[in-house]
Amino acid sequence: MRAERLLRAAWLLGCLLEGALPARAGEVTGEVGGVRVTAGSYWPSTLNRGWQPLLVEVVNTTDDERFVELTFRGHAMLVQDVLERGLRVPARTSERIEVAVPARPSNSNAYMLQVRAAGELRHLGTVGAEQASGPQERIVLWASRAGPSAVDTAALAAALSAEAQPRVPSDETARRIHGLGYGGVVRPRSAGAASDNVRAGGAAYEHLAQSPEAYTSLHALILDVEGGNAPPRAALDAALAWVRSGGVVCVAGRGARELVRKEAALERWARARFRVGLDGPVESFACGLGLLVVVDGDAHVTSGAVVAALNAAAEALAPLDAAARRGFELEIPGIDVPLRPLTLLLVLFALLVGPVNLILVRRSRRPALLLLTIPGLALLFALGLVGYGIVAQGLDIRATSSTVGVLDQRARQGSIEERRQLFAGLATGPGLVPGPGTAVLRVDRAGWDFRDRREYRIEHGEVVALGGSWLPVRTSTPLRVTTDRAARGRVELARASDGWLATNGLESQILFLVYRDPEGELHAFPGPIELGGTAASRPATTRDADVASLFQARVLARDVLVDGPLPRGAWLARLARSPLVDPLGLDYEEVRGDHVLLGVLDLEGGR
Repeated sequence: MRAERLLRAAWLLGCLLEGALPARAGEVTGEVGGVRVTAGSYWPSTLNRGWQPLLVEVVNTTDDERFVELTFRGHAMLVQDVLERGLRVPARTSERIEVAVPARPSNSNAYMLQVRAAGELRHLGTVGAEQASGPQERIVLWASRAGPSAVDTAALAAALSAEAQPRVPSDETARRIHGLGYGGVVRPRSAGAASDNVRAGGAAYEHLAQSPEAYTSLHALILDVEGGNAPPRAALDAALAWVRSGGVVCVAGRGARELVRKEAALERWARARFRVGLDGPVESFACGLGLLVVVDGDAHVTSGAVVAALNAAAEALAPLDAAARRGFELEIPGIDVPLRPLTLLLVLFALLVGPVNLILVRRSRRPALLLLTIPGLALLFALGLVGYGIVAQGLDIRATSSTVGVLDQRARQGSIEERRQLFAGLATGPGLVPGPGTAVLRVDRAGWDFRDRREYRIEHGEVVALGGSWLPVRTSTPLRVTTDRAARGRVELARASDGWLATNGLESQILFLVYRDPEGELHAFPGPIELGGTAASRPATTRDADVASLFQARVLARDVLVDGPLPRGAWLARLARSPLVDPLGLDYEEVRGDHVLLGVLDLEGGR
């Protein structure tokens, strides 16, 4: 018993001594109601998109359980992001959690942390990326076992910026490129001035995020695996999920190729049929919707070949001279306000409530009736407009969806990028509820409307719910959604006497499918092919209209060297609906859609 008391006293003394030390750079710390909270950001200090991770450690130094409420608030113009998370911490224990908060372009992404525990409320300070970054800038994170002190991020940023300089848009062009909420703030660039369009940060492996959505704030992630030092399993899995759904990961250092060979999730893609870059010290491969760059141990990350390969990969997925690589949004039909009929109604209302009403009241010789007729007519007119809106736009949730995806049948893994427009006639309860492996990204319209106050709320309960302005009522809302998750669907392909037979094992109707066999020949399968149905192939070429239309979807980030947009042993299909879409907890009607899916088979046996 005495030994236990001594151990508790020693543990408490250690916590108090640690709490007395000043917080490290990028951290805030403080004690609230007997609970010591430390929050830190180890991501680059400049961000302009996606989600940024924040690490929080909560130490309960009391003999009672504590319920700790964490609230993060970030502001940009009239837009506010709020994340709320509750946490139960048993007596004399500590908890460490990771939360992700949105990052915005052209504004500081620092968040104020408020902590409530045992009836006490305290503001601890700000944490997160403090420096503003325009949407034309790229953000690169260089991670290693030793951490930022072991990597030269300034030299990397300078080399990447100098190599990308010819592709940087002019100031006038940049003003026309609107990213996620970009309001047109452009850093002036004089003729001959050095470009700084790439920002680089460093991080230790222990501080890498363990959620895939956290990596969406980066344009590229460099893993320095010198001597075979790999990141922790959870962080590596999260980074690989991100690259499959449209990111860029570079594995560099002595032992890089050996690590890629040992890591099954990487080795499946680091093969000749997925190669998109030439042989040499730097190899690039398509990896789902993203790109994998492998650097030989003798080539330094800041060398010309590596810098060129990294910039080429980032350019393929996030061009400097465009807001997005793919512009495939579909507008929702039937929700636009008819301006001419509405103008006519307003004119009729003005005539009715004014001259007509006055003439009728004057004839009745009861002028006091104006006190009743004017508000009565206004109320009827308002109810009529609301009724018209309900009839015209409806009360349900409607959506358009445009997707490109990759289904890796070898690993039963699916990745998808979706552009979704949502229109909700009524409030939708908790809001959007992303499933595992899904990241929801805002696509704010160009510029800010100073009459439009928005609050985006992220609430952590039994599920993570995105409420408030994430899905406002009776407003068309564009979203970009990426998902990487297990997928059991498949298309079976088998040789026949006169070609190939395709069997639809997807949870959707196949409208048209093209397959490149192991020998490199193309085969087309006209649809529709229902679930469980089969279809026989016919010979096809890239000049066929249906095939060319599929290839224009640009599913892979870059064409493979040998076969262009479709590797050998892979199929490409247009579907009635993608089986990889995450509904985000909503029951909605898809009124328009365009879905293209690329499937990868094992070359051996054609499966």
